Amino acid sequence: KFKFSNVESGIIRQVKINLPSVYGELKSKKEISPGEICNLLFPLSLEVLLYLMAGARNILAKKRVALFLTDYRQVKIQITGKDLIRLGLEPSPVFKEMLDKIYFAKINGEVKTKREEIELAKKLLRLSVKA
Repeated sequence: KFKFSNVESGIIRQVKINLPSVYGELKSKKEISPGEICNLLFPLSLEVLLYLMAGARNILAKKRVALFLTDYRQVKIQITGKDLIRLGLEPSPVFKEMLDKIYFAKINGEVKTKREEIELAKKLLRLSVKA
């Protein structure tokens, strides 16, 4: 009966389709890495994240959403596409894959500095050449 814009309809669809499984993962007592939390929550709009946090009865789920909103979403990697080109990589879809892997390594605390990000990129590049 209500008239919703396309954006509002999309948000409602996100809630209806994605939220039950996302919430189930978030409230699980199993260990979930920061990267896994990001994989779950990055696709969701801010409105859906706030709805999820407000409606969550499970403290662990609330905490994980709060960490995503306050900490994980703000993490930025320092390495850029220009750095990857300097390492000999041609611009391609592999760029995004490599930058994503470096981002998740940073989120998970495996790398902290730009130098460590570049070393990881070199390692990933060596592994992709062997494959």
